[in-house]
This record gives sequence, structure tokens and C-alpha cells, in this order.
Amino acid sequence: MMVKLSADKDEITRREAIIALLGLALAVENRALLMRQSEGAITFSLARILRNENDCAVRRRAARALRCMACVDTVDSLLCQKYTVEILSKVAFMDNSEEVRIESAKALSSWAMVQVVPISCHDTLLYKSGFHQTRLPSARNLHCILRESERR
Repeated sequence: MMVKLSADKDEITRREAIIALLGLALAVENRALLMRQSEGAITFSLARILRNENDCAVRRRAARALRCMACVDTVDSLLCQKYTVEILSKVAFMDNSEEVRIESAKALSSWAMVQVVPISCHDTLLYKSGFHQTRLPSARNLHCILRESERR
């Protein structure tokens, strides 16, 4: 229901839906349930919002919700969503809002810090981040991305 409301034509409805999703993602016990809901539809929806939404407050909250989704039980699924990783990477560098760029970089950083075993889809993240390596970026590299985003 929240995914559907997050795509509503009314701006206030979209804002409230994102706030509700963020509230759900803050609770550790909800994160795995949210990821399993419709095979990750919530994270795809949050990435779509990051890419398409005009309201920077909504985009910032969507990025924060994606950051909150990171935990041991969800990180493998999150990082296998190539579309979501790609959108977060682009937004972390190119969004008009500094706050959205920072929150997106924090999301990528938190995903990397929770991640235990490298996953092959990191090539997209590495390429978009400017790290043309085939190994998982270290938490330090992602913190460099965060600092770069904060400077812009």
C-alpha cells in the first residue's frame, strides 16, 4: 500500500508515504520483511523516487529509508538490485540537492559496511563511483565518496 501511495499524484500523500516507509525501515525487525515484500518492490520504488521525484525532501527521505534498510539479513538482496545501486550511485554524485547527495552516499556506505561477502554486481557501483576495480570497495573508499559529496 505504501509503495502505491508513494507514487500518488498528490505531493502531500507522497511525502507521508515516504515518511511511513522510513518509519518502518528504522525498526530492525521490519527490514527483512520489507525486502521480501513483493521481491524488493519497496527498494525499487524508493530508487524510482530518488530518480524521478522533484521534491528534494522526499528524495532525501527515500535515500534515508534505503540507508536504514541495510542489515545483515538484507544487504545481499540490496546489493543484488543493480538498478537501485546504480540510481543511488548517480544520485550520490549528481543530485541538485547536497542533502540528497549526502544521504545517498551514506546509504551506499552503510550497505558496504554491513556487507560480508563480495557480490559480483559491485562492478556497477565501482564504475559509477570512479573506482575501476573488480573488488568490493572498502568502507574507507565509500567514506571518501561521502566526503566528496559533502564538498559539492
